Amino acid sequence: MPCYDKADYEFKFTKAQMEELHINGGVLMEVEKDGEKMNILFTYNNKDPETEELEKAYSNLTKAMLDDELDNYIDKLTDSLKKL
Repeated sequence: MPCYDKADYEFKFTKAQMEELHINGGVLMEVEKDGEKMNILFTYNNKDPETEELEKAYSNLTKAMLDDELDNYIDKLTDSLKKL
């Protein structure tokens, strides 16, 4: 593993810890090194801000398109009912 031999501390996540990290976005761990205890919060965000902004924009566009489609459908239905 490149450069990993320079690390001051190695922490190995269990499968359950990795699941908590990915599902909840964070996991709080208590570690001890040389008799000193520390609480470390590991966090994870699998989306970069740029991707999140694109997803929001596409979501808003999709909602607008569906609203337009629904409005058109309602207009056509109303016109059909008026002809009856």
